[in-house]
Amino acid sequence: MAIKVIPFFSPLTPEGLRDVVLEKMKIADVEILMPEDYTTMLQIEPERVRGQIYILVGSGGTENLIDDFVSKVKLPHTIILLSHNLNNSLPAAMETRASLEHQGLASRIVHYSLVDLAEQLQIRAQYAAIIERIGESTLGIIGKSSHWLIASGVDDASVKRRWGLTIERLPMDFLLNNVTPDLSGESQSQLKEFLNRASSIDISEEEAEKAARVAQRVSLIVESEELNAVTLECFDLLKQTKVSGCYALSTLNERPLFAAGCEGDIPSTFTMLLAKHVTQKPVFMANVSDVDAVSNIATFAHCTLPTSIATDYRIMTHYETGMSLGVRGTIAPQSVTVLKVSGDDLACYWVSGGEVVENLENETGCRTQIRVKLQEPVTYFLEESLANHHVIILGDFAEEFKDFFSFAINGW
Repeated sequence: MAIKVIPFFSPLTPEGLRDVVLEKMKIADVEILMPEDYTTMLQIEPERVRGQIYILVGSGGTENLIDDFVSKVKLPHTIILLSHNLNNSLPAAMETRASLEHQGLASRIVHYSLVDLAEQLQIRAQYAAIIERIGESTLGIIGKSSHWLIASGVDDASVKRRWGLTIERLPMDFLLNNVTPDLSGESQSQLKEFLNRASSIDISEEEAEKAARVAQRVSLIVESEELNAVTLECFDLLKQTKVSGCYALSTLNERPLFAAGCEGDIPSTFTMLLAKHVTQKPVFMANVSDVDAVSNIATFAHCTLPTSIATDYRIMTHYETGMSLGVRGTIAPQSVTVLKVSGDDLACYWVSGGEVVENLENETGCRTQIRVKLQEPVTYFLEESLANHHVIILGDFAEEFKDFFSFAINGW
């Protein structure tokens, strides 16, 4: 859905200057609506004017025009006035903002040069497109959230209102009662490649095939339910079948713009889905297993690494149970982003850039283990953490995520 810009110009503004400003605003997924067109559309096609709306202060002398417009249409969110460095745009925006404040209307000014303003609008249009895709998505949970995730619940209706995301809850029997004994040709090929690329294999071929049969069933559920993300109650699966979900989640996470999370953790799975849409990069969900406040390093570990992230990997047993299959991967020293989205409506977030400084092979932790030196203080994990699981993304996208959430939550 295109973001909408409503421009205002003084009747005294030379037509040439007006054209210069509007020409810069001709951006993909940015719809320019004249004030009178917006007012008409609001009455006869209200669906067309949903989403983020900006008021462009095209020139000076527009204060009363904008004030009259706002009093009539009553925009449903903070009024964002876009100003630029020409035509007395900023002075008019300042006078208008102060007037709106006196009327008790929340408003703010976003000011750039005209060229930079157009570039920033293009970025916001891209963010709007991501939010639209998220709003068209369905996240499925098979089973329930693990009982120890006591701070990781969401309110489905609030998530729907905030993001448009549909959460579909499926019983574990939906998976367990339909695991077939035979692997399809595609599943056999995928398993063979997974085994051949491993630097070592510490489990039997039989155990690997059991994990692949579960993965095949999860994949069929994803397709039949048209899911864009999925999370499993992994430990209930292990308890009932002695098969882990690690292989299924690892392989599903290789799919572009698809997220597969552990332990029925909806916030972390949503974080993974969002991260993939923003960065187009593979992601890794992990426990925070240790922090060193002196060196500002946190250790992240889990058994479900998507192997495309790793320089090499070993196929081992699942850590906590010593059964089935887990993945120990090596991640090369490089920049990463650590992200978590949480809250009843998934509107709280924390993000930090960092550097992978070491891989560990501690036998008292989950299989893939990395130490990351963070840009933000690691005391966050001890004093303010958004629950346990966090998501690792290759590359430093911290500022981009801050920018994205500023748009998603605050409109800019």
